[in-house]
Amino acid sequence: MTDTTNAIADLSATELANRIAGKTLSPVEAVAAMLDRIAAREPKLQAFTEVFADDARLAAEGADRAIRSGHAVGPLHGVPIALKDLIDLEGRITLGGSAAH
Repeated sequence: MTDTTNAIADLSATELANRIAGKTLSPVEAVAAMLDRIAAREPKLQAFTEVFADDARLAAEGADRAIRSGHAVGPLHGVPIALKDLIDLEGRITLGGSAAH
């Protein structure tokens, strides 16, 4: 991981939102930094049941296009998130923290 990746991944949601809205950071860069952080730390932490990296990249590209064209949909548009495995996602298996689920 580069220093730039670390710096982006260490930003709060508010700081990410401000930089994305100010167009000094793109959602694509933010997602890339977060995915790099996950890749570097996940083997030890085992915090994620699944990472939808391709979906995240596509969503970031769409958010970037919308924001650059003046169509941001809210203050957190383009800010990457992680969802606990209790949230049902269409087309995805939700374990709910239990292999029996």
